[in-house]
Amino acid sequence: MGNMSAKRMAGLSIMWGPVITLICYFAQQLVILAGVDWSDAAANKDAWVAGGSLTVITSLIIPTALFMLVYGVFHILDEMRDGGNGDALARYAKPMMLIALAGYAYANGFPIILVNNPDMGIDAIYAQWSIFSMSGILFTLAFLITFSAMGSRDEYKGTFNTVAIWVAVLAVACSIIGFVNSGLGGTMTQIVGVTYLVHTVYAISLGRGMLAGE
Repeated sequence: MGNMSAKRMAGLSIMWGPVITLICYFAQQLVILAGVDWSDAAANKDAWVAGGSLTVITSLIIPTALFMLVYGVFHILDEMRDGGNGDALARYAKPMMLIALAGYAYANGFPIILVNNPDMGIDAIYAQWSIFSMSGILFTLAFLITFSAMGSRDEYKGTFNTVAIWVAVLAVACSIIGFVNSGLGGTMTQIVGVTYLVHTVYAISLGRGMLAGE
């Protein structure tokens, strides 16, 4: 394995973090919550409870995998903290991303609580929706700012980063629409999931570049 430098750790984290997150996210959306009306809190609660061990495992892994992603992104942003192009945007993105990460960790705790306490009311679902939705808005906005900061640096300029920026714009818009319009919540969540796929491919590319530079 060799020496584990900060850059190598960041490269591995930014590659594997989003991949693991997506696997667990789609396990929740396509297995645990399959066929469930997104706006039906009672149905969502019953689905989480019925998910049992899968609910618990995915809800534990997602925050950890997101932390891996954020660690890798922070390494890139820290390289911009030199007063040059992207410095101001990098400083803006980091606290926003941290707040969103904390929100995701908190929101993923609710399904575990429901599995262990199936007699709880549906208020837990409404609380989860609120925290998850606000975190989603902040997270997608933080990545839009991050990709914009990266786009101001010669080493990251290119078609891939430009695509990532516009996909992030779509993710921000869908996150907001899904939060304020419950009837569109399910559709918007699915679209945001697709944008995560695009950003995951970019993250893998970035990670491979960081490892190659070791």
